[in-house]
Amino acid sequence: MNRIIRAALVVGISGLASAAWAQVVSPSIVREGTGDRRKALDAMELNAWSSDALKNISDWVGGKAPTSADLSGKVVLICTYSDWYPAASRAFAMAERLANAKSGEGLVVIGVHNPKEWDKAKKNAPKDGVSLFAGHDKDGKFRDTVKSDQDPDFYLVDRAGQMRYADFATESVDAAVTQLLAETTDQAAGINAAIAAAKDKADREARKTDSIRSNVDTRNIPEQNFADPTPEAYAAAPWPNPEKATRDSSSGENQGPKSLTPPAPGTCFPKDPAVKGRAIIFYVWSPKVRSSYENLLRDMDLEQKKYGRDVAVIGAMADLRDRDSNSENQGTDPQKLIEQAQKFAKNMSIEHTITLYTANIGGRDFSGESFGSDISIPWVAVCSSDGVVRWEGPPSAPAYKAAVEGVLRADPGIKARRAAEEKYLSEKK
Repeated sequence: MNRIIRAALVVGISGLASAAWAQVVSPSIVREGTGDRRKALDAMELNAWSSDALKNISDWVGGKAPTSADLSGKVVLICTYSDWYPAASRAFAMAERLANAKSGEGLVVIGVHNPKEWDKAKKNAPKDGVSLFAGHDKDGKFRDTVKSDQDPDFYLVDRAGQMRYADFATESVDAAVTQLLAETTDQAAGINAAIAAAKDKADREARKTDSIRSNVDTRNIPEQNFADPTPEAYAAAPWPNPEKATRDSSSGENQGPKSLTPPAPGTCFPKDPAVKGRAIIFYVWSPKVRSSYENLLRDMDLEQKKYGRDVAVIGAMADLRDRDSNSENQGTDPQKLIEQAQKFAKNMSIEHTITLYTANIGGRDFSGESFGSDISIPWVAVCSSDGVVRWEGPPSAPAYKAAVEGVLRADPGIKARRAAEEKYLSEKK
């Protein structure tokens, strides 16, 4: 199934409104489906979900069907699955583990088996105290009510009985469950009002920013000469320490580069990035990994527009190997790679910098990874203006935004550039 990452710009908002807005549009939750079906699924979200749909399920394991009392005030994870289909069977096994681990926190898991081969399916009775239910969608009517098209499909209902995530990716389940379990029933019930307030504040801030920019077009400020801050200034800066993304679960340590060298002049388009006195948001993507470019390139373009002259956003396209190919020489003609990257940038009207990925600018051989394997793409590094990587991990990680905002607040190079630009503008008045 195709995956759609929902992402949006979260501007200076706070409190419940900020949390609500971030949770609903957070890129950490990957939706599935496209076209009219995805539109129909979107229409289900943030609306009341009726448990009457469960009446279409029969043959509950152990003869126990969930009651209203079982669901009231709980977070409900629904998994459509087929025991005979390995991917779906694994997905339901993961849901079972979540039920075992988090029932005490208010999670209820409901497994809805495919119409086919229910008689052959494993039917594990839940342990005492575990809120786990499994039954048979004999006629497929339950699947019709939630517009399920292929097992496994996941749905998540909040404590207020609202469908919050309709058909989202297996890899997003843990994050989504954690998110909703952290809410109270009142917070869940107020989610729509909180989102509306957040959007309204974001619109007001955007109008204010547009008004300022109408008076001074900062994009046309020429590059200013200023002294680079000393190493001591960078060492003394209050850098953020957001939770690091772990690439190697066996070591439990954040792996990857400690510094980043920008791409060489003449290797970027539509133009070389201006990096002096700017933080760098460096991300790696590949045309062979749909989730790494489908919305990410546009989202990163929004990041460039949002942060303006304070950041240089650089997207590096990696040439992944084909997992099933036996050829040792799978490298593509560099010129063809350049043309491919340029085509992506042109078709998406990308304004930030696009370049080809090379290990010397990323510090890790992403191009040596295999398409279809457990790869780390998309990946992003947040660097200060001295090229030091202050955070790295998937762009969907909640800590990514915190890292960007923290670097912008602390970076002495950004402060030095801003001071030089302010002096220039004052002298132009």
